Amino acid sequence: MVEPTDATPFPALSPATTAVTAGRPSPGPDRPLNTPITMASTYGATGDLEYGRYGNPTWAAFEEALGALEGGRCLTFSSGLAAVSTVLDLVGQGATVVAPRHAYNGTVMQLADLEARGRLQAELVDITDTDAVVAACDDAALVWLESPTNPALEIADIATIRAAAHEAGAYVVVDNTFATPLLQRPLETEVDLVVHSATKFLAGHSDALLGAIVTRDDQLYDVLKGRRDLVGAIPGPGGIIVAGVGLALVLKTSVWARRRYVLFTRWQPKVFGRRFWPGRWTDLALRRRSTLRKERLRKEREQLLAAEEMSTKN
Repeated sequence: MVEPTDATPFPALSPATTAVTAGRPSPGPDRPLNTPITMASTYGATGDLEYGRYGNPTWAAFEEALGALEGGRCLTFSSGLAAVSTVLDLVGQGATVVAPRHAYNGTVMQLADLEARGRLQAELVDITDTDAVVAACDDAALVWLESPTNPALEIADIATIRAAAHEAGAYVVVDNTFATPLLQRPLETEVDLVVHSATKFLAGHSDALLGAIVTRDDQLYDVLKGRRDLVGAIPGPGGIIVAGVGLALVLKTSVWARRRYVLFTRWQPKVFGRRFWPGRWTDLALRRRSTLRKERLRKEREQLLAAEEMSTKN
């Protein structure tokens, strides 16, 4: 079980407020509101950075913001697939990785390539069949989850799968690209790592190519940073600054747009079949709302039914 550290507390502010305050310079007269872009490959000796492959103040600002939103410590990468590759590097030669059969195509292709070269064994599962996923965890070194999946928007029972995977001694990773920290924070369910293809919702899917990994485990953080330092899969400061400035707006508008889509299409006679959106009442993700909220909704429904009954009798 991975416990949170004192260095990465949950934000007391709302996600939108956290997105526009975390990683920003301390306020003061004539101080910039956003962290300025740093274009440097080499830094003065005896400091913490030393070289451009090891760190950058512009990365640090975005990593602080996303880390605060997810509730952990963040590392940024040159792309989502660079982050995926770094995580898959954690497993030993020939180890088994359990992953959704419906998942981001880049992740599936990377698993297929590694399996073809004998690097690992990939077991693709129906992520909505919790019993099957739990059974597959027995021989796994790493369990990769997407919830919602890309592109089918299938929902995984993260907490149950995490418990089974940890009991088997496997790492648990959640690709949180589609949900974002506004809709779920997987680290709260004690998974080991959260991955983002920040190119998409976090950065607006137009201006920046960017990946990220977030964890509460300091040892895992050090290992992953060491891999990034050695491989050099670092982000450019230009993409980072674009993503950081627009983070709050993108998060808010993406969720708003998805809700609008569901509400609009719900009453359209030409839209047939099931609409896949993780905010629907029937979805596992939303069914995990607090007991208090469920009780309040139940009471409201009873009051409405009672009022309807009284109006019918009268």
